[in-house]
Amino acid sequence: MYDAIIAQAALKVNVDRLITLNAKDFLPLGDQVSALVSVPE
Repeated sequence: MYDAIIAQAALKVNVDRLITLNAKDFLPLGDQVSALVSVPE
């Protein structure tokens, strides 16, 4: 649930990247969100 809220906020403010340790949770939320997801090394 919170992942969807975070993703929506990221899209709303046009972020360049959405950095997360849980990429698998964000990928099902759509292509726009998937393109933003980044996992730190």
